[in-house]
Formats: sequence, C-alpha cells, structure tokens
Amino acid sequence: MTDIWSALRSKDAAAVAAMLASGKADPNEVGAGEQQPLHLAAELDDTSCMAALLKNGAKLGAEDGQLRTPLLLACESAAFEAAQTLLDAGAPLSVVDKSDMTPMHWLAFHGSKEMLVKALAKGAEVDQTNYAMQTPLWFAITKGHTASALALLDAGARVDAVDDSKRTMLHIAMQFGGEGQEQGADSLALLQRLLKRATPELVNAADREKRTALHWAVGKNALPCVTALVAAGADVNAKDWSAHTPMHWAMPMDAVESTAVLLKAGAKVQCVDRDRRTPLHWASEKSAEKSLRLLLGAGAEVDAVDWGGYSALHSAARSGSIACIPILIEKGANPKLVANNGETPLDLAEDDETKKALSPPTESSDALRKRKRELSASSAMVEAMLPEKADAFYKVAAKGDLAAVRALCTTEAARNAAAQVAGVLASKVRVGQIHVSGRTMSVHVELRLDTSHAMHHLMFNDEGVGDWLID
Repeated sequence: MTDIWSALRSKDAAAVAAMLASGKADPNEVGAGEQQPLHLAAELDDTSCMAALLKNGAKLGAEDGQLRTPLLLACESAAFEAAQTLLDAGAPLSVVDKSDMTPMHWLAFHGSKEMLVKALAKGAEVDQTNYAMQTPLWFAITKGHTASALALLDAGARVDAVDDSKRTMLHIAMQFGGEGQEQGADSLALLQRLLKRATPELVNAADREKRTALHWAVGKNALPCVTALVAAGADVNAKDWSAHTPMHWAMPMDAVESTAVLLKAGAKVQCVDRDRRTPLHWASEKSAEKSLRLLLGAGAEVDAVDWGGYSALHSAARSGSIACIPILIEKGANPKLVANNGETPLDLAEDDETKKALSPPTESSDALRKRKRELSASSAMVEAMLPEKADAFYKVAAKGDLAAVRALCTTEAARNAAAQVAGVLASKVRVGQIHVSGRTMSVHVELRLDTSHAMHHLMFNDEGVGDWLID
C-alpha cells in the first residue's frame, strides 16, 4: 500500500493532494477491509481529504467488505459533514450494507434531523427496512430522538410498520419511552402524533408476546400515555402470552394512578393470568401498597386463590411485603388459609418481622390439630363430589345439548361464555385422567381431542361451573 493511508489518518490534505497529482497514489486503491481512501476520509469526517480524492476520481459507489459505500460509512460514523459532502457530490442513497442498513437508518440512529431532511429531499426512501424489518423511524424512536421521529412522520413514515417481533411504532414508542418527566413529555408528543394516524386495530395490535402498546405504557407508569391510549380505544383487558392484563403490569411499578385510569375504563379487578393470579396477588408480592388499597376498594376478592391455592396473603408472606400484610388482614384475608399443598401464609414467611405480622392469637396444639382434621375432612368431602360434577358436565356435553350444559353453569358463566360452551360441544372430547383440588373447587381433566391432548380446568362454586380454561 502507498503512503496515502498514513496521510489520510493524519488528515494531511496537502500530502494526499500531492500524491494524487503526482500519480504516486491511486484514489481507488483497495486497503484493509476492502476500504478505499474515500471510505477512510469519510469515516474520519475529513472533508478536505475527501475533496482531493473526489477531484481525482474517487468512486462514490465503492463498497468495502461490509458492502458499505463512503456515504453509508459516514452516516454510520456520525460524520455528518462528510455525509453532506457526499450527498452534494451525488452519492447514491439507495444502498444497503450486509445488514440491509441504509444511510437513513444510521442518520435516524444518531438523531440527525437536519441530515434526514436533506436525504429525504434528495429522494431517500423513508420506510426501507433492514434485516430485522426495522425502519428509520424505528431507530429514531428507540434512541429517543423525538425531533427526528417527528420529521420522519412529516415525510410520511408508516406508523403501522411491524418489525420482526411484530412490534408496531406504538409498541416501540411505549417500550422505549415514557420514563422521566422530560422523556415522558416527548413520548406523549410522539404518541399523540402516532395516534392521529392509527386505526383502532393498530391501537390494539399485539406483538409476538401478545403485548399491546397499553401493556408497555402501564409497565412504564407513563400516566399521560396510558390516558391517551385508553382514550384512543385501547383494550384495558387485553391479555399477553401469559394472560397478564395491563392491570397486572401496573403492579410491579405500584402504578396506582394508571390503575385508576384502567379501572375507570372498565378493567376487570378480578382478572386472572395463566396461573389464576389476580392483580391483587401481584400487588401483594411486589409490595404495591397504594395499588393494593385501590384494588381492595374496587372490590377485589381478598382470598381469591391461584391454581396452587395461594391467596394474596400467601404472596405477601412469601415476598416479605410487610406493609401489605395488615392491609389484607384488615380487609378480611384469612391468615390460616391452607393452600393445596397444606401451606398457610405463615409457613411461607422467612423472617421474624413477617411472621409477627401474620401470627394470629395463640392457638393451642389440640385446637390446631382439630382445625386441620376438619379442613382435611371438608376437603375430602369436596374432592369426592367434584368428579361427579365434572362427569355430569361432560355427559351432557357429549349429547350436544347446549341448554343442558348451560344449566350446569353459573348464571354469569352461562350468559357470558356461550361461545366457550359451544366450543366444548363442537370438540370430540374423550376424558382421560382427572385431578381434583378441593381447596380451589377445581377439577383438572386430561382431554383427548381427536389428534392431541389438552388440559381442561373446570372451576366450581355452589351454583355450578363458574369458569373453565383449556391449555
């Protein structure tokens, strides 16, 4: 290689010009990484050396080993003066590197609104995607460059573009924004612009994990954004892959104000996730004291149990949420409630302070043994009855009698879940093993459906079948 590379690294434009004029250097010499001199000058943002190279025939469209042109490399390196020089010289904009990144992607990545506008004026494509289906707008939003994002929207960037994780621009705006006062204001301004062009379907679009933009906004405790999304028609009871609703997502942040917005918009206080855990379970586990009080005031069932028979008080005890324990007990939580495996909240407490908060008045050993015998007898009685109830349910289902099936359900289940009942009738179900939980009044049934197996969970109360779920 000639000394032109050393001169370029030293930014010695006079030496570069002299070598080119004397013919001692080739303006298109290939060096390390298949770069040519114009690549290095652009990367170093050295417009003087670039001028000498261009005057002597350096190729604007030359590609290095990563398929980068000098313009692409300048944009990637945030060498904006070099990028401007190359644009003025007519460098091609419709170029991509090995990752399908364009100059527009890199300009958005670095938040150069001025260069984005100039590139667009010269015909750059606003919505070109890279290997991960990410547009320039995607990068502007994820990097917090609101001004650049708004400029791209002004140029017609798609708000419904979806990346390889099925995230829309609404998802991205909420996932990567919303925290802090200044950033929150920027996120709201951006969200409002996006919502102006969003359809109702887009507002409630789910990503690969079935999360909506509202899930992310609530999870960030971005109250203004939560309010804007709800006003735009966001589904406050949407469930992600694990059946978590936005209200579940609010609990780790103790996002009490966002929770209040959700409740006012019709969020179900008794919604359950795949483990049958309610927001109250999550609030208790995460020490979300303010949200806990709000949920209880909104009618949350204090002793509701999950699949394991654990209540919110169990969750508070397990996690040592000292502040939540007296609130739950004051609202009627049973500190002696026994889970499916026989554990009480006290059994789950690990430190003395938690145990003290949970400890009821002293109970004699004889009284304790008597109570456990009574609980065991009651549980055994229930467990003997539940298989008969489940058997009756499937017998009438096998006959295809919708009215008879609904008669075995609670009034609410029969009214609100007719489609699920019809689905049971439409399936050719053969019952396998049955597992019973007397504590949770539930029957877990192995179903053999034509070519596959599934688990069907029936939840009973005194009136009949109250809920069911097929996994």
